Amino acid sequence: MSKKGGFPGGMGGFGGMNLNNLMKEAKKMQADMEKSQAELAGKSLMLLLVEVL
Repeated sequence: MSKKGGFPGGMGGFGGMNLNNLMKEAKKMQADMEKSQAELAGKSLMLLLVEVL
């Protein structure tokens, strides 16, 4: 602990990443996840249609 009572290196092990960068990274990860889910849903539907036909 530092003299100020905080954590050394900033936010306790985030490697000096500030909250704005952390939020930006979280939003990017969420967008990537939504894109992957949409792609997977499309592929699943195609597989289902192929099996039915």
